[in-house]
Amino acid sequence: MASSLRRFDFAVRMTAELFHNLDDANVLVPAPVGFDWEPLEPLAAGTTADKLDLELQDRDAILSSAATTDYNLFDGTGFDGVSTALDMLGNNAGLTEVVAVLVHNQTGVAAGDLVLGGTGGSTAWTGFFSGKLSTDTITIHPGGIFCIFAPDDPAYAVANTTNYILKVAASGGDITYDLVVFGRSA
Repeated sequence: MASSLRRFDFAVRMTAELFHNLDDANVLVPAPVGFDWEPLEPLAAGTTADKLDLELQDRDAILSSAATTDYNLFDGTGFDGVSTALDMLGNNAGLTEVVAVLVHNQTGVAAGDLVLGGTGGSTAWTGFFSGKLSTDTITIHPGGIFCIFAPDDPAYAVANTTNYILKVAASGGDITYDLVVFGRSA
C-alpha cells in the first residue's frame, strides 16, 4: 500500500563564526556570519505549485574513481528501492517535474569529486542547467553539498524519451554520496 506525503519542510541553514583581533589586544571577538532560510509555508502533497508527491533517493552510494551511475528520473531506475518502479513512499516512481535535488559528497578531504550531469546525448536531464547542453556539469568537492529547490509550477521538467537521465560520476578518487530528488508525478 502506498503512503502519501502529508507535508514537506525544506530548510537551508549555514552558519560560520569568524574571529578577529580587537585593537591588536589579542582578544578574539566573534563576528557571526549566517544564512538561515526556509519557505514561509511547508509544501503539501500534490502536483501543483508549492506541492510535491514523489521522493527518490540513493543514500550512502559508493562509486570508484572514474565510475558513473545513471539515474532515470522518469521511472526511478537506479535509485534505492526502485526495482519495483516505486518511490520511497510506495508510489509509482515516474517524475514529470523535479522540485528539489539534494546531493552530499560524503567523501573526506583529498578524495574524489562528485560530478553531477554531463550525460551527453538526447536523454540527458538538463533541468537545472536551464535546458541547455547535455554535457553541462556541476562539480561537488569532497564534503560539499549541492541543493536546488523550485517550488513553482512548472518546476524542472522531466520527459520520458528525452530529458530524464541524471548522471553521477566520481572524478579523481572514490566517492560516497547521498542523492535525494523530490518531485511531482503530473
